[in-house]
Amino acid sequence: MVEPHGALMSVTNGRKINEISVPDVNTIYGACDSSRIVMSKDAGATWTEFNAALGTTNQFIAIDFITPLYGMATGSNGNIMKTVDGGANWTLLNLPTTTLAWDIDIVDTSYAFICGTGETIFRTTDGGTTWVQQFGAGGLGCYGISFVDRNVGFASGTSGNTYYTSNSGITWTPSTVIPNNTVWSTAMVKGPNGTVAFAACASGYVYTSNDGGATWKEEPRQTINTFNDMFALDAGTAWFAGNSGTMVKFTDPSAVPVELISFNGVVDGNTVILDFTVANAINNAGFTVERTRAGVEKWEEVSFIRGEGICALCNYEYIDKDLLPGSYRYRLLQRDYDGTITIYPLLQTMAVGIITDYALYQNYPNPFNPSTVIRFALPVAGPVNLSVYNSLGEQVAVLINETMEAGAHEINFEPTQLSSGTYFYKLVSGNFSMTRKLVLMR
Repeated sequence: MVEPHGALMSVTNGRKINEISVPDVNTIYGACDSSRIVMSKDAGATWTEFNAALGTTNQFIAIDFITPLYGMATGSNGNIMKTVDGGANWTLLNLPTTTLAWDIDIVDTSYAFICGTGETIFRTTDGGTTWVQQFGAGGLGCYGISFVDRNVGFASGTSGNTYYTSNSGITWTPSTVIPNNTVWSTAMVKGPNGTVAFAACASGYVYTSNDGGATWKEEPRQTINTFNDMFALDAGTAWFAGNSGTMVKFTDPSAVPVELISFNGVVDGNTVILDFTVANAINNAGFTVERTRAGVEKWEEVSFIRGEGICALCNYEYIDKDLLPGSYRYRLLQRDYDGTITIYPLLQTMAVGIITDYALYQNYPNPFNPSTVIRFALPVAGPVNLSVYNSLGEQVAVLINETMEAGAHEINFEPTQLSSGTYFYKLVSGNFSMTRKLVLMR
């Protein structure tokens, strides 16, 4: 099996990174000390650095990007740096005071919110050109701010002091039941019945809110280490990171109408084949498939796939035919019956007309009976071995053991002699080796 792994990367000049923003699988931005911002456009393989020339004591503490091109960084003295072209050019903007800004949340190209010392909150409605202070409680600071749209959001910080809004910050209301610890990072996402908010706190405490931030519930404590940052994928999946290398994952399957198990794509000539698997669907109307050219944020709907409503485990496939040569990105918009939409991006970029990397894709369908299709891609010709193993690691079938040409390939697997169970298929070609799991159900 292929195990999850990490890779150690070093940014330019070994800068201390206070926060990162990752708008897509290849693009990373980091807010640094000494008025620097670091950037990578190749998933961290290489880095460039922007010097805002605001002095070595100026630090960028917070950064947020809503696309690979559009984002802002902020920190000391109310300074804000904005780019609309992926960091090629930056514009200096300013808050109306020299507040130390602790966090920024960009809603869209017009609306953004910043919180900082003095429990202050600022809003822009013109893309950062002008900012208005909406709130100031006079405490030590608000350290996290999060919005799900232009209207609904919250900010939190010292001693758990938390304020929420449902009218774009025109009014900020103190929470009636607050997190009982200082909050260092926040997130708010849409859930099946409104919003779900998270607060990552000192001493390893995590709090959640299901009423827009008005009241908070303490989640079971997993560590005594302070959480410094967090990320929420959806209403039922979040990660909390803190001191001493602590990482805690929060899961609540009941909060997610659909759990996306896998989402893969393969190029076959001028066709892209998408397949995805979902589990625990309880309110699924269907999926909109959207496509755009790589590097362009202009999505177009190419298909709607009707959902199963309630489904424990379902497979879907979409074939996008007759594409012109080029690189394409895809995403799914999962739609509930109540109109809620959750976006799932395909992490791969589909290069039509040329294959540049080895790939082994999830078989489809999975689970299966009596047969399934296994697809893989070869950037160069060479010897290929594709074999199937049982859970004991014993080889039970050899599907391919020959030299093959570069390109997209597929093979039908119909294991007439195997019993129901979990198996693993492994592709080896050159220095490439990858394993995936398949389930046979008789």
